[in-house]
Amino acid sequence: MRESVLRMARDDMSDVEIRQTGVVLTVALNRPETHNAMTPDMIQELGALFGSLPERDDVRAVVLTGNGRSFCAGADLNFMRAAADYSFEDNVRDGEAIFDLMETINNCPKPVVGRINGAAIGGGMGLVSVCDIVVAAERAKFGL
Repeated sequence: MRESVLRMARDDMSDVEIRQTGVVLTVALNRPETHNAMTPDMIQELGALFGSLPERDDVRAVVLTGNGRSFCAGADLNFMRAAADYSFEDNVRDGEAIFDLMETINNCPKPVVGRINGAAIGGGMGLVSVCDIVVAAERAKFGL
């Protein structure tokens, strides 16, 4: 089976790596140096990707995982520090973006399999909770 690797390009690097093998799309969080902590860019990339899946006849199932030792450490700490200075409206907008992402994955018409390869903390648990099926490595850790 032919495998293709796509990157949702943003300056040569992406927070999300996409591999398609046959009809299975593997979506990997791609910030291993931060344990795949979520940034606004990652949230936007994931939302756009999962939002496009209803129209994709070439995809019948999705595997969601993380590159590196962790699945997802939740929100990026630098993003959280910066958010402390945001206006109320900006914080509401960011909260709505995360909600929209979780709702989009939850309502995805393709089965979403979470392949949890390490820690799933905070927002990472949110991602786990919207998967249809979850398979965890023995070393996986879950926490809020």
